[in-house]
Amino acid sequence: MNPRIILLLLLFFVVGCRSERKAETAEKVYFDLAGFVDQQVAYLQENPVNALKKVDMNGEHEEVNIINNKIEKSGELVNWEKELALFKEADINKPVLRNSYEVIEKLEGLATIYMAKEEDLPVHSLSVFRENQDEEVTEISISYLEEKDLFLNTRELRMELENEKLRKLTINGFQKLPTIDSLIYYIQIELK
Repeated sequence: MNPRIILLLLLFFVVGCRSERKAETAEKVYFDLAGFVDQQVAYLQENPVNALKKVDMNGEHEEVNIINNKIEKSGELVNWEKELALFKEADINKPVLRNSYEVIEKLEGLATIYMAKEEDLPVHSLSVFRENQDEEVTEISISYLEEKDLFLNTRELRMELENEKLRKLTINGFQKLPTIDSLIYYIQIELK
């Protein structure tokens, strides 16, 4: 089996295992990204959508049409929880992260940026943009970097919304493990 595919499967397995752990109920100090992603998943599952998914892994490009939440070629139902898992994984409201981020308000409250106070935190920044103060979220962007010994995982995630409903998501990533070639990937899902 192709080492790149094994690496990608490993990535999704790790993310899946982490997201299955039960979240502790605690006061949300920062933007509730996990709750927001759960709302998006519920909406997408209840309201079938059409979309175009583009995936580029190390230069190999694939496009997939999604019609009424089903992959056009196979008829398989899209797992929106899996598609949005990397966003949910970047939630910074975990009890261990309390007081680990500086909250910066910009553009007269239309942008809130959560900046990591320490360099070793995987989520370096989480930015939430709104249409008006305390109203609809229009965009979420995340800068993620995890570096341990011989392992490097970096990604930029962006979610664009209209009326607080997902319209487009992009994930740019790079992964390096000691025994497998580097993986450069780009994923985009644009709802029609």
